[in-house]
Amino acid sequence: MHARVAGQADRLHASRSNGRVLGRYTASQQSSPTDLLPFLSPGVPRFRSFMVCAFGRDEAACVSAGALLGGDIRVGFENNLLLPDGSMASTNASLVDTVAQLLRGFGRRIQTAASLRHDWNT
Repeated sequence: MHARVAGQADRLHASRSNGRVLGRYTASQQSSPTDLLPFLSPGVPRFRSFMVCAFGRDEAACVSAGALLGGDIRVGFENNLLLPDGSMASTNASLVDTVAQLLRGFGRRIQTAASLRHDWNT
């Protein structure tokens, strides 16, 4: 199993696939990994693919949970500015790197931009 970790590019994946984006936004949104539970309930339609984005300090935990459940994920400054320890991320890449390292720790392979483009075109 692999995980797709990218910034803006994952928006394209959601629009080109038959999947769904699992996410929501409200003022002062603070996402939690438990926000995914209703989508896993019996009777909820299953999709060929899905993508998770999250807002706030727990972005890394939320998208990691989504990836471990088989989803694609979107990470970056457009949703969050904080690293998991609460410190301000210095770059967008540091947010992506943090999640990539977490997922590699679970034995997940991180796709490259080239492999994502290949998947989207097949």
